Amino acid sequence: MILSLRLTAAMVALVTATAAAVGLLIYERTTTAVLPTTLNGLKANAGLIANHLEGFVEGARSDILALAEMPPIPAATNGECAESSDAMPHSLQQRRQEAAAVLGAIAAANPHDLTLRLISPAPEPAEVLRASRATAGGPVRITEPTAPGTPLMEPDIVAAAQNMGKGEVFISRITFDGGNPEIGPPPMPMLRLATPLFNAAGKACGLITLKVDLRPALRQFTSRAFTDSSVYLVDEDGSYLADASSVYGFARRYGPTARFEDDWPRLAALTQATEPQAIQAETRDGVPVAATVWPVVLGDTRRVSIVETLPLPSLLDRISNVKTSSMIVGAIAAIVAAVVAGAIGLSITRPLRTMARAVSEPLGQPLTPLPVDAAGEAGVLARALDRYMSRDAMLGAVVASSFDAIATQSLDGTVTSWNAAAEAIYGFSAAEVIGTTLETIAPEDYRSVMRHALFKVARGTQVDELQGVWLHKNGGRRNVSLRMWPARNRSGKVFAACVVATDVTDRLADTQRLRRLQAEAAHASRVNAAGHMASMLSHELRQPLTAAINYATSVQRLINQRSDGDEKLKTYLGKMIEQTRRAADLIQRMRDFIGNPGTLPEVKNVNEVVEGGVETALMGHERIRVVRQYHRDLPPVTVDRVQVQQVVSNLVRNAAEAMAEVKPATLVIATRPAGANLIEVSVGDTGPGFAPGLHYQLFKPFQTTKPHGMGLGLSICRSIVEAHGGTIAVASDDHGTTVNFTLPIARGQS
Repeated sequence: MILSLRLTAAMVALVTATAAAVGLLIYERTTTAVLPTTLNGLKANAGLIANHLEGFVEGARSDILALAEMPPIPAATNGECAESSDAMPHSLQQRRQEAAAVLGAIAAANPHDLTLRLISPAPEPAEVLRASRATAGGPVRITEPTAPGTPLMEPDIVAAAQNMGKGEVFISRITFDGGNPEIGPPPMPMLRLATPLFNAAGKACGLITLKVDLRPALRQFTSRAFTDSSVYLVDEDGSYLADASSVYGFARRYGPTARFEDDWPRLAALTQATEPQAIQAETRDGVPVAATVWPVVLGDTRRVSIVETLPLPSLLDRISNVKTSSMIVGAIAAIVAAVVAGAIGLSITRPLRTMARAVSEPLGQPLTPLPVDAAGEAGVLARALDRYMSRDAMLGAVVASSFDAIATQSLDGTVTSWNAAAEAIYGFSAAEVIGTTLETIAPEDYRSVMRHALFKVARGTQVDELQGVWLHKNGGRRNVSLRMWPARNRSGKVFAACVVATDVTDRLADTQRLRRLQAEAAHASRVNAAGHMASMLSHELRQPLTAAINYATSVQRLINQRSDGDEKLKTYLGKMIEQTRRAADLIQRMRDFIGNPGTLPEVKNVNEVVEGGVETALMGHERIRVVRQYHRDLPPVTVDRVQVQQVVSNLVRNAAEAMAEVKPATLVIATRPAGANLIEVSVGDTGPGFAPGLHYQLFKPFQTTKPHGMGLGLSICRSIVEAHGGTIAVASDDHGTTVNFTLPIARGQS
């Protein structure tokens, strides 16, 4: 998947997850908060209905109290309640006409006042005047009883009001009057009020009653907190007054009384509470509902309760719309995010693709321009890449123009680069070598050396120089000097090896020619120094000839004593013959030295060669303790065995002579590696040493510290060692003298 698609997918996933999380959070929070909110809404709506009903009843109560305070009203009940006043009519008939006018005006002003009745005082209360209308808002009709003794309507209300004091109002239960449940209009909810009348002297003058149509007050029941909620009006006995289907519906007038507690057993007790309540309950069928009960006091005597319920399943169904809406919004947001992310991803990845194409272009093709002028991080990256590629091109030009062969290898040996100089030196093109290993073109005896060198480079060690003969592709032999460095990444970890090879074939040829010239010059010098060589020959032959004389003397002694048998005689004679032959070899070497000498190189074990020289030199020095410290795993050397043994013998004899007066006398012979291509041989003694300042004089001819020495031994040793390509040095102090010389290992060894 490309970067732009990954960015688009990531942004879409992020937006979708965020939208889903927000939607679920809103849904959870809404679900958690819905019940308290719903209960508060139901409670608030019930309070509004209750306030409207209380206000309506309080208005009717104020109207009837206002009528009771008007002088014409109590004066019209009978003759005894009239007041003496010039403004007051003197006849009862006149006072009743005036009271009728007042009642008619009040009724006309209040269209929901159905009946106003003026009742005479006890002991025989009777209706003396009535203002009434058939329906709310209809015309008002004033009537008087046509005959005495007409039965008094609603005697219970009259009886209750007669015992009240001034300013008190009797309020009846809410009842439903009129109508026919089968063929006519439904009954109307009614409320009856009554208050006693008193004249200015405080005398009881009867009472006035008011019947009010409650339909305007109960119409507020149609205002609900929720569309699915139901509103009920319940009286103090727990019976329905109005239900949710119609404010005109009632239970008591149509068959058996229906009680609220039968349908709502958990809410019935709350209708007796004095404070509004809001709870979660269940219907008789077990459906959960949110419910509120608000008590209403009509006047100071009657109590009713307003109940509003809401089924919770329907509410939760509406809440689920929030979840659906959140999902829709999330889907829209995901689509918008996909479009935006696609545009952003393309704007980001376009410069990156350009840079990737520029980096991956093969050499020699037209270069894709980098977006170095791009804004933001893409421009910074492009400029950094441009600097990097410029530096890489510069380094590439340096490598391409080098006269040394430069190649790089991975740590498994695979060649990853190959410059033009490498093609010239080895004859193989880059296409032939890249992807293979250098071992494929290395000489067979050199491949293990290359593997070992690569192993050292992988461990972070630099390989300074490896000399070897490599074959050119055309079969020619080339002398090559290799150097290898570890290549490290920014964290310091070695990830590749850099191989630099220098063709030293011509340089070695020049060196060999120089050596020949030096040999010819030395030959001329040796001819001039022939006299000195005779002295050196006498010095070198004296000791082996002396040994031969000693052996011969021993043979003579054995023969004279006639002991030990023929075997020892043969042994001593063999030693004498060996020493005599050695003397002959030395004479021959001296002749070669005077002429045009050379070495006879052989591949030998250096420990065996050294031990041969030690054994020869220690003849007759049994008192000297010899410590041999030979390194066991030394590679073989290419040497002239006789010459090297001559060096060792000369050094050992010098050490033995230096320890002639020392007890105990210890001689230490050691061999050890000395660098990558050399082996060091050391001969040390515990003699008195020599004076400081003689180090540089000892290897010159005729320089000696011995009373009877000629000073040619160390000079000859230096000549032999240097002819083998080694060096010789001496160190001395009060505890003894040590002479060290080096020999090169055989070619192809390490």
